Amino acid sequence: MTRGCSDGYCGPFIISRVYWVDAGKPTLPDDDPERKEAFEDCAKDYHCSIKIIESYMANYGKDCNHDGVTDCFDYMMINYHGGRACSKPLLLTQSGRRWLKSYLESFEDCAKDYHCSIKIIESYMANYGKDCNHDGVTDCFDYMMINYHGGRACSKPLLLTQSGRRWLKSYLECRF
Repeated sequence: MTRGCSDGYCGPFIISRVYWVDAGKPTLPDDDPERKEAFEDCAKDYHCSIKIIESYMANYGKDCNHDGVTDCFDYMMINYHGGRACSKPLLLTQSGRRWLKSYLESFEDCAKDYHCSIKIIESYMANYGKDCNHDGVTDCFDYMMINYHGGRACSKPLLLTQSGRRWLKSYLECRF
């Protein structure tokens, strides 16, 4: 998967030179970031362009919509507004509304596709999977807690809310 450069944007992820600089100027192996073509060569290379995005998100990734979780929606906001202004709403501009619509449609398409949705779940669990109830085993109960509370708050008890009690009841009925 490669793509050339057009109007200052290069590669399969259509990366700009400014984005590359903000990412710390990643390069192909043994390349010099100060070499004139280093940006274009890296951005056009699939694996190197992924390094650019990962570096950018490591520098600027944050909870843009303040919902307590840094997720794909936040990364979409960072991609649209940039890392320093990602909390600005998308709905204020026509292009922002188009961007949001495209994101939601892409997310829905992925969620409806078995293989794509499995990859999302596997990636989420690789990032957040842990022993939520501290019983020494990461198992289905922990995954259920992560699904209900999110990866960072999975240790919170379910029994404190009506919906939590229903969730736990459904899990137990399904399990036994």
